[in-house]
Amino acid sequence: INVCHLFFSSPGESRQNISIPCVSLNDSFSDGTAVDFIKTDIQGYEMAALQGANRVISQSPRLKLLIEFWPYGLKMAGEEPHALIDLLSRRHFQISKVAGKGAPIALTEKACLVEEDVFFNICAVRTGVAVTL
Repeated sequence: INVCHLFFSSPGESRQNISIPCVSLNDSFSDGTAVDFIKTDIQGYEMAALQGANRVISQSPRLKLLIEFWPYGLKMAGEEPHALIDLLSRRHFQISKVAGKGAPIALTEKACLVEEDVFFNICAVRTGVAVTL
């Protein structure tokens, strides 16, 4: 079952707001702890999660990220889709789109300009780190 739990209302729809306590990865891991893998699929709030993991990301040289990339969701969360790609690039990650059978292919700028119902996973690995999917 694929269920979409949006954090925002779609056009012409209203939703009740519910406060949900959240904990950043920086608060979840002690200083000096490195992680090897992070997966995010949080309906456009991937930028907020990555910003809350800034220290953990900095301290994890072998880190690989698997991120759902949904440009419309990012926009609804107040972010420009290319900002996510820019953030990862500045952090020295190579970014690829994960194709149907798991093979990574180069992510182009055009991918940031897709329709609202289009989403896909991206894989981000630090430059010089091998990845096997």
